[in-house]
Amino acid sequence: MKKRLFLLLLLVQGLLSCQTKNPPPGKPVKTADYKKAESFLYRQNDSAYYYFNKVVAVSKDSLQIAMAYNNMAVIQSDAGDYFGSQESLATSLRFLDEEKEKNYPCLSSDYNELGVTNVNLKNYEAALPFYDQAIRFTRKEAFKRIFLNNKALALEKKGDYVGALALYRSTISQTPKNGKEYARILSNMARTRWLQRPGYNAAPELLTALRIRQREKDLWGQNASYAHLADYYAMLKPDSAFRYAGEMYRVARLIASPDDQLEALQKLVRLGPPEAIKGYFFRYQQLSDSLQAARNAAKNQFAFIRYDVKKTRQIN
Repeated sequence: MKKRLFLLLLLVQGLLSCQTKNPPPGKPVKTADYKKAESFLYRQNDSAYYYFNKVVAVSKDSLQIAMAYNNMAVIQSDAGDYFGSQESLATSLRFLDEEKEKNYPCLSSDYNELGVTNVNLKNYEAALPFYDQAIRFTRKEAFKRIFLNNKALALEKKGDYVGALALYRSTISQTPKNGKEYARILSNMARTRWLQRPGYNAAPELLTALRIRQREKDLWGQNASYAHLADYYAMLKPDSAFRYAGEMYRVARLIASPDDQLEALQKLVRLGPPEAIKGYFFRYQQLSDSLQAARNAAKNQFAFIRYDVKKTRQIN
């Protein structure tokens, strides 16, 4: 979650460029409500959403409004409100002018998020043109590689392994070795090769990616590596697969990712010894029910916040 929320900030700042007293072109002056919304990000996303919604209700700066809608969309997406997220992203795009280069960072982030929400909704074909647009509007090679990786993942999920591998090969050749980005592409590429050819020995590359992520203390990356290794070893070495599924569950709890915890528990149910399966299934059911209830509550809360701010504005 935090990675995606941080992406727009990086895009707008130009990959952590130096801060100046007066923001350069493309950086709107942030209102008090916008700053307050940012202060709540990652900690209290309902409060962040409330203040971003206040920004879009009163701000006269179209770029700041678009950025606020982008952040609202990511908060909604992380809460499982994918359709609400798409609506916020569509609204953000209406405040952006494709002829103005200062709007490009927000444009690329909007289109990337539309790709992400479509992948989450399993609309893999629909996600592809959005990633193309994200690539079109970015001027930073590092972000272009991120969007290409996302596009490759969508291609893999829709079964186009040839297309996905072509993108992975083009990006990994431009990526410095032994970093988080290299590990991500290497692991994804190895998994895709294995899916394309089940006899492919993906273990060396998957384990290399895992070692890099462990060295870099990249918990989100380790979570993905353990998932890939559990899937790869499921038929070859069920004991190893079970161990990696357990590691995935452990890390998913550390990063507080309920979706990844559910995925890990599914693997543990499938791979675990008979005497342990009932316990894993019980945990899965509890977490699934709790997550669904939380997401339903979040959707209702987002709708109430939008209504409340709109009503207050009309009264004023």
